[in-house]
Amino acid sequence: MDKARAIQLVLERIRTDGDDYPTDDLTAAPFDGGWCVYAPVMIADDAPDSLVTRSVFLVSGTGRVEQVTSDAPVADATLWFEESCIWFSASAGPGEWSPDTGLPSHPDLGGSSRPRPPADYDRAAVDVLARALTNERDFSGWLGDRLRDLADLLGGGSRLVARSPHGLAAGHVRELLEPYDEERPEVWRTWPRIDTAGLPEVDTTGWVLTPFATMVQFLEELEEQDDAQAVADTFAEQAERAPRWRACGVADLMPQLVALRRTTWLDNWLDSLRELSAETADDPADDFPRMLMTEPTPEDPDVDALLRIAIAATQNNREVMDIDAATTAAYRRVLDRMGLPFENYGYEAMFE
Repeated sequence: MDKARAIQLVLERIRTDGDDYPTDDLTAAPFDGGWCVYAPVMIADDAPDSLVTRSVFLVSGTGRVEQVTSDAPVADATLWFEESCIWFSASAGPGEWSPDTGLPSHPDLGGSSRPRPPADYDRAAVDVLARALTNERDFSGWLGDRLRDLADLLGGGSRLVARSPHGLAAGHVRELLEPYDEERPEVWRTWPRIDTAGLPEVDTTGWVLTPFATMVQFLEELEEQDDAQAVADTFAEQAERAPRWRACGVADLMPQLVALRRTTWLDNWLDSLRELSAETADDPADDFPRMLMTEPTPEDPDVDALLRIAIAATQNNREVMDIDAATTAAYRRVLDRMGLPFENYGYEAMFE
């Protein structure tokens, strides 16, 4: 399929449908799924006010033609057209699409800084959707449930559209996330453990995880203790150098867990803290030390996994630790066992 043939097929489609689509200056831009054919006025910033509905045509290598329309402003419309090219490729039939063309996944129509390169998970995602479509009676409900699962894992639905919150597709994702009336699924409680084969080879002996903000807050409540401020300053200095945890590339996890090496001084201070908390706790069930740090045990592989990631990131002077869904779930479980709330929900409330 060459450029001239793609344009010819679109012209035939326009004439057959009796469409008033402008045909004087049709342009064809290649992408790895075929050709995107359009009139430049349809994606121009200075398009006339009367041009309410914009559209482009996608043409596959076998001659399949699909028209994509949008009533959104030009910026959102072009983003939608570019995204549609990706789905057009992924939904291609046998022999229509090859990820090895060397072409971008969509032509740059002005909706993004550069064309998105093909990703190995594009077709994998469509395969999962196809299997669900085969087996689920209510596919749309299933899809909404899975998006809510992901939103719950990260701390809120706004994380799912964080990179493009004003895009046309973002609005549809928000619709699928509603309603939020039912209880949160808390999928992180039963998420599979982290695959240890992919973890850094780091010895976690003598290391503990501590939630920095909670630690400092507790120390600030001990102003009458002479060494409380000195300890708080020590933790603050180490936490400032600690890399941040970022889930799925969009959500900074809070409270932040920091890896600390155990020392004799730290153990002595922790013993004093246990005695102090027992004397000052309003509720005998309060266990401040449990909230302040945790160390790996054979029964709790989550802590060991998080420590290995954090120690390796610190040793390599990384500013951010990008983690996947399984690691995010482990992070949530560790916070839960420490008796700490997942603070991302508080920040999510600002977007609701």
